[in-house]
Amino acid sequence: MNGNSYLNCSDEGFRHHLREEHRQLNEELDQLNACCLGQQECDVQTDWNTLRDRVHRLRDNIVHHFREEEEGSCLDEAVARRPTLAPEAREIEREHPELLTELDGLISWLDDEPVAEASLQSAKRRLNVFAENLRRHELREDALIRRGVGAFGVDD
Repeated sequence: MNGNSYLNCSDEGFRHHLREEHRQLNEELDQLNACCLGQQECDVQTDWNTLRDRVHRLRDNIVHHFREEEEGSCLDEAVARRPTLAPEAREIEREHPELLTELDGLISWLDDEPVAEASLQSAKRRLNVFAENLRRHELREDALIRRGVGAFGVDD
């Protein structure tokens, strides 16, 4: 967590930005899941290339998102208002490198794996596991912010 960065979170625009970033990441994950993965009438090589390119782009967007959260996040504001949330906020931030490591493993596998129908199905399973982990992370983050500052309009 970063010093006085919590001061930015009082602004509804910042909270809206965080919600919008989460929405966009979830939309990217949904689009990845909707890729033509091994369905009839689909070209395996084209699907593989599309999937790989989108996963690389997703990684870039997640790195940007995590950097923004770490440099000035509503987590800081939540902790400033409710210091008892500090351990949970630190735990949530520690998940960032873990999630990136998981995604990097998928990317490395996509870059090295021979293109085949079975590989597409395996890629989809791995992507779904990652998406579940990222969404769980976002839900924990959103819940902590609600408890700390009520940023999303719903109290726990």
